[in-house]
Amino acid sequence: MRKVILERKKSFVACLCAVYPYLSCGEAEAQRRLGGVPVKPVGKLKNGKTIEIEIPDEACTLFVAFSKNFPDSYFTHFCIGAGTDDIKLYTKSTFNPALGNPFVIFDENGNESLGQ
Repeated sequence: MRKVILERKKSFVACLCAVYPYLSCGEAEAQRRLGGVPVKPVGKLKNGKTIEIEIPDEACTLFVAFSKNFPDSYFTHFCIGAGTDDIKLYTKSTFNPALGNPFVIFDENGNESLGQ
């Protein structure tokens, strides 16, 4: 097992709202589907905070939902390749009120999430 360290960049945009990370998983442990992918919740992330999530060595997908009540409608995702090294990812909201100030996920090299 390895870890993904997800840091939420401190921002004034959507600063009072928590985001909800989900990790792709098998059907047996899934609690919902995001974008047709079975997922399980792995925590809650507030503005400026960091969370460590255990992930498998196989490829998986990390989702960040920015609505507790409607996660199926408001989420982004980042595909994590297979490996054994820990990974550091960042998430932040973008200022776009027409789209509900959506979040993005990006790695240390600036590679951005795939979005919905």
